[in-house]
Amino acid sequence: MTDQQTQRAPAADADAGGQVQALVSDLCAWRQDDDGGDTWLSDCGNAFTLNEGDPAENSMKFCCYCGLPLTAVVWEDR
Repeated sequence: MTDQQTQRAPAADADAGGQVQALVSDLCAWRQDDDGGDTWLSDCGNAFTLNEGDPAENSMKFCCYCGLPLTAVVWEDR
């Protein structure tokens, strides 16, 4: 491991309650761009268009851009 890698945030840190929380994300969230839309915006800064369904319905388990496990966040009106 290089000095630069060790200077990044540690993999885990204790919060005030003493529980360990990850500081480095181990997932890439894909967020639906619009209600019923077919474009998904990834945490790693990319966009992907699915002709039908969501990433899970298309058997997508990993982000094709960064390689992290993928989680889909469906559009919700706020």
